[in-house]
Amino acid sequence: MKKLFILALLLLFSFCSSGESSSSPEEVVSAEQAVETVPDTDSATTESATTDSATTESATTESESSSLPAHMTIIYEPAKIYFASDLSSNVQENFKYGVALAQERFGNYPTQIMVVGTDRDAMLDLANTYCTLKEEADQLWYFKDKDECIMVKTREDGHDFPHYLRVGLETIEKNYPNSGAKGHNGGLEYGHHEFTWAYPVGLESTSAEGYNSEIIAISHEWWHAFQQAHINPFYNCDGNRCQFDGETLDSLMGPMSFVEGTAVFMELIYGQELNGSGVLTGVRSMQEEYKNRYKNGEDDMQQCPGTSIRDITYQLPCRQAGYNWGLWASAYLAHKVKDPYVFETNYYPTLKETKDREETFQKTFGFSTEEFYSEFDIWIKGPESERNIVIPSIEVGTGRAYYP
Repeated sequence: MKKLFILALLLLFSFCSSGESSSSPEEVVSAEQAVETVPDTDSATTESATTDSATTESATTESESSSLPAHMTIIYEPAKIYFASDLSSNVQENFKYGVALAQERFGNYPTQIMVVGTDRDAMLDLANTYCTLKEEADQLWYFKDKDECIMVKTREDGHDFPHYLRVGLETIEKNYPNSGAKGHNGGLEYGHHEFTWAYPVGLESTSAEGYNSEIIAISHEWWHAFQQAHINPFYNCDGNRCQFDGETLDSLMGPMSFVEGTAVFMELIYGQELNGSGVLTGVRSMQEEYKNRYKNGEDDMQQCPGTSIRDITYQLPCRQAGYNWGLWASAYLAHKVKDPYVFETNYYPTLKETKDREETFQKTFGFSTEEFYSEFDIWIKGPESERNIVIPSIEVGTGRAYYP
């Protein structure tokens, strides 16, 4: 059924990773490849639209699931992953393994993932697959027909499939150890979470230099699914037909440094959990990660003098500070309540209930967002000895994070 547009504004909500980060700028940590992290502003989603929003009939673990939009439900089916035909079987199997780990840890939400390789013809075939799926589901809402869908997904400008192809080719050319771009590209109105990945070269072998970072970085993107799975941006529903409100999604997600900072925070904890359980070995320590992130964030902020971390956006030259110092901001909040898992177990479940970010923040952390940013912008420039107390400790044998 065709979608009736109310507003044709592009939604700035495609979230990207940090292994170092995701879709256009670069986040540099250590000697690893910078992973791009700018939202896919060219993705064809609308600020507010009338849509046949999917609700799920599949078995879920939540009793209220039948009344929730599908993107908010836990399901039993595996993620739907579509690989470009030039990607090796090793990459495909290791990627599916990494996704399964993240699903088990953060929740198995309805998901569609497109993984682009380095061959142009294979990329074009993958775009055709994407648009065929939309056609078969009667979801070509943003396109005149399938041909226009393919044209949009294969345009050279913007952040569609050719962008991920170019990033993959650059990965090979510069001998980077891990994928250079990955992102959560929305898809909520289709009833699932959509992701796109550039060539995950570190998954060619379990002994590859970038294997750990590739596996861990999957959790960064999955965290964005977790975040959005606690937000219902649909309203005025009549059966399956609802209005989609991008402004509500934007408002409840919060500043870019909170969105990405909590993703990096949980990504690093997840890496320690995998290391502690023996799934991965040789994962870098929290102290090393935080030290690198602090220095990089300090350099990032020099590009935006006088800017509060609250005001960092994906468009600013200091955007990587949203990841690097956003991590520290998340740790500051977690340490305040002495709970490294506070975002997972308290903040987002409360947000799901209250549908009010400020109320949720005050209930969770005991002070207002205004008070927090005023404190943090001063604290982050203080002595290293005072900063380091917010770095979570890691339990030997399990990798679980805690505060003494």
